[in-house]
Amino acid sequence: MPKAMIITVGTGKNVEHGICFSIEKQNPDHIIFIVTKESKNKIIPQILENPKVKSKKSEEILLSDENDIEKIYSQCLESIERAKKLGYSPADIVIDYTSGTKSMSAAVVLAGIKKWVGSLSYITGERDSNGRVISSTERSMILEPNKIYADLFFDKGREKGADFSLFRNF
Repeated sequence: MPKAMIITVGTGKNVEHGICFSIEKQNPDHIIFIVTKESKNKIIPQILENPKVKSKKSEEILLSDENDIEKIYSQCLESIERAKKLGYSPADIVIDYTSGTKSMSAAVVLAGIKKWVGSLSYITGERDSNGRVISSTERSMILEPNKIYADLFFDKGREKGADFSLFRNF
């Protein structure tokens, strides 16, 4: 099944290794990088040099302010809509929020939940003394947010006055 991937891109040391690892694991057909001016100039070229990434279709969305969560959220919603316009259903969109500012990560996850994306990806691993994941120890943590979506449906039903007492014993 064709897949799109939306990835926040920060500027930390060796951040490109984790991003390339995530891309290799998810194997998307199309990648949308959410970038800052600095990550566009310093990190994206390193990512695109990777042979397993080089052959992928990709584009970048440049953030106007990497610390303004409301602006980032709007731009992340736009990136998901862009993927949908390219023919990807929300279920076939994966978001990787590993890299970037905390505002970038929070905004892309919130946008993903709002738009019902299929999965969220976070790269973890053994950490060095600076708290950075050590290259070659990476592992992918995937969350399919179905429980979150079920909770949203349940809450919406409760708002509409649905009687869930039947389910109390489950």
